Amino acid sequence: MSHVRAAADGMQQDMLILQEDWRQTDWTRAVNQVLSSLCDSFPAVTIVTGSVQGEDALRQLAAGLGSGKHLVIDPSFLEKMACGSEEFQKGCATLMRLLRTLQASDITGVYVTGEQAQSWKYFEKSPAAEQMEKARQLLHRFAEMNKPAEQKKPMFPVNLRNYSTKNKYHRLARAVNVSQVHLLISDINGTINSLQGEAISSGGNAAQARRAIRSLRTLLQRATRKISRLQAEQLISAKKKRAEREQKQEEAGRLRQAQKEQRRKRQRADAVTANSGIVQNKRWKYAYDAFSKAEVPACPIPAASADNMGVTEGAADGMVALGPEIAL
Repeated sequence: MSHVRAAADGMQQDMLILQEDWRQTDWTRAVNQVLSSLCDSFPAVTIVTGSVQGEDALRQLAAGLGSGKHLVIDPSFLEKMACGSEEFQKGCATLMRLLRTLQASDITGVYVTGEQAQSWKYFEKSPAAEQMEKARQLLHRFAEMNKPAEQKKPMFPVNLRNYSTKNKYHRLARAVNVSQVHLLISDINGTINSLQGEAISSGGNAAQARRAIRSLRTLLQRATRKISRLQAEQLISAKKKRAEREQKQEEAGRLRQAQKEQRRKRQRADAVTANSGIVQNKRWKYAYDAFSKAEVPACPIPAASADNMGVTEGAADGMVALGPEIAL
């Protein structure tokens, strides 16, 4: 494939336009090149591959992805695209239409398979909902205090606190700008300060607190590196736009390729970050999730699954509501 673009004038359309001298026999490579081109043409949408079974798994995956626009492509859809010329062109048109629908509507994400596409909306937890949750917890504590002594639960049960850092690692992997990373850094510093007292105590949870602090300090280092990557990507983008305004086509092409490579490096680092962190379990051991491998070789976009997101519907990060199916 010599070139793939949304349109000759840079405007997004409902189909991909190929040059007249285009010839392609390696359809898998063609699909990968189209995905890479779509990532550049729709920077506001995060494109990933993934496979889920059932609505509950899709809700878990959507909650893990969080806010922002997301297009999740099932490997079966990519395999179908790579079957030949007709299926390839249909798949290109479908992806373009879904991406335009995502940008033009209030839909948060779309999961597309070989047969259908399912939309969803992600809702951040409102302040009112948080206040209601705190009120319910307070009422529950008062009820426990008023119970007879023989019915009361232990006031300080062992390992009551959650020392998991997995959610913060996911937040860093999902961050798309410098301000989001700075907010996360502030949150991490606050958590570390709250754990310092337990870490130096002789209590039963001191080891877990020290382990969580080490994990959070590692996350701070990764957050600093991500800020540098995002700033480098922004600088290349500004230089590319200036070259395009000055009609320096050769320089603009070189910067476009540099921007693409910088974005790929950041996405690979994000995939590693999302695969790290401490997951709390019964024995307080380290537990790590494994990212599912993409079915298509050399796929230029990261893979995600419902298992590695580690978030279920109703978690602290927000709520997910499945929308109507979108006809392909």
